[in-house]
Amino acid sequence: MHELELLQKAIRSGKRVKLAPGVIGKSAVMWCIVILLWALAVAKLAPGDPWWFTTLLLAGPTFVTLGVARETGKMREYAKENPGPAMLEGAELTEYKRMEAAAAKGALAPDNSKPVAGALGAEIVTDKAGGPQP
Repeated sequence: MHELELLQKAIRSGKRVKLAPGVIGKSAVMWCIVILLWALAVAKLAPGDPWWFTTLLLAGPTFVTLGVARETGKMREYAKENPGPAMLEGAELTEYKRMEAAAAKGALAPDNSKPVAGALGAEIVTDKAGGPQP
């Protein structure tokens, strides 16, 4: 029960930590989980445990560490190649891709706004009857 309490305390403390956005923040979360996993494995070690139990106990964190190292390496390569999108999350990344595609077409962003009458540079569009056009 003692380990469970420590785990719950670590999770509560971890929720208050603000990590970097995007790929870098995700890789930091992965490494925090690896550290926590190793701490739990080492806490479970005892001098009288059979060798096979110790081997199995340490094999799990070892494989997880290797997998996280591989994946975070890929994430860092992506961040080097694409520094802008690597620091964005969710809707920010979608907006970035939309703006990037619009810039490639020659228009920075579609203008969905209507001109305001009397604003600097705005034209008042009228229909044939002379009234303002919606």
